[in-house]
Amino acid sequence: EVRAMLIDRIVQGTAPVTYGEVAALVGRIPNGLGPLLDEVERLCAARGEPDLAVLVVNKASGEPTKYADRPDYWQAEQQRCLTHDWSDQSSG
Repeated sequence: EVRAMLIDRIVQGTAPVTYGEVAALVGRIPNGLGPLLDEVERLCAARGEPDLAVLVVNKASGEPTKYADRPDYWQAEQQRCLTHDWSDQSSG
């Protein structure tokens, strides 16, 4: 569900998204998204895709909290997500 939403947001040109937006989608609080985003990260790695979890950012800072201390990584990975061809990917 989150993976599909993130791919849709890329296609629509409206990525990245905030923790609050993702939390509203899945019915959780923003501070409780860590395990879910870890699962998105694992799924992307297994599929050989860019890490979509880096597109979920803090509203105030615009940074993915998990990688805030690694800006070179998350900025490059966000760019990979935004330029990846998602048209042949199942969004489910």
